[in-house]
Amino acid sequence: MRFSKMIRGAVCAAPLLLAACGDSESSFDLVLVHEDCEATTGESVLPVSGMVKISITGDGIDAPIVGTANVASRSLEVPEVPAGSNRVATVEVCDDGATCNVVRAYGQSAPFTVSDSDTPSVEVQMFRVNGFTRTRSSGGACSNLGTERAGHTATLLSDGRVLLAGGFRLFVAGALANEVLQTAEIFDPATGAFTATGDMCADGTCHPRAFGQAVLLRDGRVLITGGLDDAGNALATAILFDPKTNSWKSAPSMARARHGHTATLLDSAGGAVVIVGGVDAEGMVQGDVEVFERGGFTVVQGGGGNFAVARAFHSAATVGKTGQGVQVVGGIDAEGKALASAQVVSYNQASGTYVVAAAANVLDVGVASAGLAPFSKRLGVVGGASKWTIESAQPGFGTGSEPIREIQWFDRPEGSGVNGAISGQLARISPCVAMLGDQDRALVVGGFAANGTTPLTKAEVLGWQGDALSSSLTDNQGRLRDDAGRGYATCTSLGQGMVLVAGGIGSGNKAVHSAEIYVARTRAD
Repeated sequence: MRFSKMIRGAVCAAPLLLAACGDSESSFDLVLVHEDCEATTGESVLPVSGMVKISITGDGIDAPIVGTANVASRSLEVPEVPAGSNRVATVEVCDDGATCNVVRAYGQSAPFTVSDSDTPSVEVQMFRVNGFTRTRSSGGACSNLGTERAGHTATLLSDGRVLLAGGFRLFVAGALANEVLQTAEIFDPATGAFTATGDMCADGTCHPRAFGQAVLLRDGRVLITGGLDDAGNALATAILFDPKTNSWKSAPSMARARHGHTATLLDSAGGAVVIVGGVDAEGMVQGDVEVFERGGFTVVQGGGGNFAVARAFHSAATVGKTGQGVQVVGGIDAEGKALASAQVVSYNQASGTYVVAAAANVLDVGVASAGLAPFSKRLGVVGGASKWTIESAQPGFGTGSEPIREIQWFDRPEGSGVNGAISGQLARISPCVAMLGDQDRALVVGGFAANGTTPLTKAEVLGWQGDALSSSLTDNQGRLRDDAGRGYATCTSLGQGMVLVAGGIGSGNKAVHSAEIYVARTRAD
C-alpha cells in the first residue's frame, strides 16, 4: 500500500493540503495551517525553500513512517501506512536539505484514525521554531483567552491541557490589581482553542483572586492558594479544581492570608505541598511554613524550634536527590531588604516537622520578583528588582525597582557549591520563565522595565553547554507577536520544547487576551 500526497496549492497558500490517495481506500488528508492569523501580516511560518518531513506514528507502528520532499515540489510520497487508531502526524520543515538538522517550522496533529471506510481530514497547526506564533483555532483563525487577564495562574494538567484561572484586567494608581477575576478557562493544544470552565465558585461562594499560587496535585487536581482579592486584600482561602468533573471545590483555608508566597509540590508519594513565606493582610512578611496534605493545611514546626523563613516575592524549586527539599532564594525579608541568600526547607512527613539549612549568600545581587529557571544541575535567577521601597512601614506593600539584567546561577544543594552570573538581554522585573524540555534551556518572556510599570516585548533563551551559560534573543530580535508587551503573563511548558505564553499586562496598563506559542529549536549536541 502506497500513499501519494499531493499538495494542491502553492506553498504560500493557507491552508496547505496534502491529499491522500492510493491503492487502498484507507486514506487521510493532511491540512497544514501555516499562515499567521493576524490580518495585518498573514505571513507563512514555512520557509520558501527546504524540505518537508512528515512522520506517522501510532498503534501497531513499530518505527515512525517517514516521508520527505522538497517544499517547492508540492508533492511527496509516504511509505505504507496501515489502517489503525491513534495515528499522529508530526511535520517538520527544514532549510538544510535531507538531514533536517535545522528545523524552521514544526507541528503535530491530534491523534486520528485511518480506516478503510473513511478519509479523515487531519489538521496540523504549524509554528515557527525559535520564534513565536499566535495561537490559532481550527481553520487558522486567531484564538484568544475568553477575557483579558494578567497575574493569573496557568497549570499544565495531566492530559496536556492548561488551566488558566483568576488574574486581573487593569492596573490602577495606588493598587496592584483592579478588576480581579473569578473566571477560569482551559487551553487545549490539540485544537488551539480556549474554552471557559466554571468560575472559581464553590459552596455558594466565589473566589476572585490575582497572584495566587497553583500546584498540580498527584491525583490530577489543581490547588490554588492565597493571592489578592478584588479589594486588594491578601487571601487565606484555597480552592481545588477537578478536571475530571470540570468543577471547583473549596479547600480548607491556610492558617494566615498570603500573597507573594510560594507553593511547591514535593517529589514524594504523599505529594505534600510546602507553602513558604509571603505577605499577610497587614502587609508584613511572614516566616512560617504551612503544608497541604491529606486534604488540609498545617502550620509545621521546625525540628527543635520554629525556624523562621521570612521571605516574600521569592522563588522556590524542589531540590535534593529524593525531592524532599524546597530551595527558596531571593525575595525580601521582614525589613523589606532584597535578599541574596538561599535556604533549603526539608520537610519530614513522618514527624510533621521541617529543618531549614543555614542561609547562604548564593547571589551577587539580592533581588525580589525575579524569574526562576530550575536547570537540571543549577538554579538560575533571572533579573529581578534590586531595590525595594517600603510603604507605610509595611514591607509587603512596597514596590520593586532598579531591575538587573544579570542571570545569576548557583549549584543545586547536591552540587559542588559553585555560583556565577552572566548578562542577560534585558533588565526585567517579574518575567515569566518556562523550561524547554531538556532541562538545560529556558525561555524568558516579558516582565517590566526599570520603572516597574512598562511591560517588555522581547524574549530570550538561556542555555547550558557544559559549564557555560549563554543568553540569546529569540528570532525576529526577540520580539513577541503581540507587541503591546507582556507583564505578569504566564509561560507554561507544553512538552517537546513548546511553551504557551498567555495574557499579561500590555500597553495602557491593561491586560491583553492574546496568547502565543514558542517552539524551541532542536539542540545540536
